[in-house]
Amino acid sequence: MAALRRWRFQIEALELESGILLDDFGAEAKDEASGEMVLDDFQARLEAERRADLWEQRTGGTVVKVVCASQGRVGAPLGSEQPKNGGIHGS
Repeated sequence: MAALRRWRFQIEALELESGILLDDFGAEAKDEASGEMVLDDFQARLEAERRADLWEQRTGGTVVKVVCASQGRVGAPLGSEQPKNGGIHGS
């Protein structure tokens, strides 16, 4: 069984000066934790792409890079694991 981790999702787009974190509706997250989800690695990659697609549909913008970044395993003691970059997708 794949390890469950807490994930955050970020995009970079042609229309943005810097990357933004996305919430589960494809909008800019209010804070870092508001867009977090608990998923395995495979699910996190799919979720990152889903959020990027939602952002493009909402804004008409063009995403050039999608990042899903692990905030650590669920149930692991704080500080016991380094964050893991789950995937970077770009064109």
